Amino acid sequence: LREVIYDVQLDSRLKQLHGLVVEAMESVYRSEMGPHFGAIAEHCEHAGWNGKAIQYLTEAGQYALRQYQNREALEYFGKAIQMADPALSAHLILQQLPAFEALGQWQPALKSLDDPVFLQTPDKSLHADHLAARGHFLVLLGQYKSAWTDLQEAIHGFEQLGDQAGVTRCHRDLATLYFRQGDYQ
Repeated sequence: LREVIYDVQLDSRLKQLHGLVVEAMESVYRSEMGPHFGAIAEHCEHAGWNGKAIQYLTEAGQYALRQYQNREALEYFGKAIQMADPALSAHLILQQLPAFEALGQWQPALKSLDDPVFLQTPDKSLHADHLAARGHFLVLLGQYKSAWTDLQEAIHGFEQLGDQAGVTRCHRDLATLYFRQGDYQ
């Protein structure tokens, strides 16, 4: 019993110390946090601050993308996705896609887009973004019939939302699809 109580107290104290490290790092690196997002996220995890850990893991993933550190970006986003609730994880899956594309990992990108969380979302914008991303990677993989179907459905969704940028992205991918098939009309 004594050891159990000691372990509980030690665990609680370690969480407090990690929390203090987070606060210190936020203060010290306030003007240049980018390179430190990953370390801060790790201390947040150890402190038991999951919401803040997800926030910093996401920031670390975005920072890594901007620095062309695509493998690191996938690691950070992967940890955040595992910790996040389904609605947030869907957005994080979409945010990690540029890293997959830059690494030429089109099949893993497509697999991440098959996550059931996308089937459960009532968010029409998220649904359209999901279909557009699937269509994009299907074009890259040469699966043109499926790509065409997803892109057409995404265009319809974006038009209903009044999202002209989304419609334009889909038309760009359709143009690539037609070009790769030799259909220049």
